[in-house]
Amino acid sequence: MGLLESLLGLFGRGSDGEESPYRCIQCGEGYDRPHRECDRCGSTFIAATDDESDE
Repeated sequence: MGLLESLLGLFGRGSDGEESPYRCIQCGEGYDRPHRECDRCGSTFIAATDDESDE
């Protein structure tokens, strides 16, 4: 369950109150628009978060 909670915190229902529509799948940095590369870690894998589902 710890892994699931970590993934939800990075990509979905985090408790930080600030939801970003795009997140780096490497480090979890959030963005308000698509990026080619993460400014924080340099990863090229930025994914859209799935905010459509509540549960």
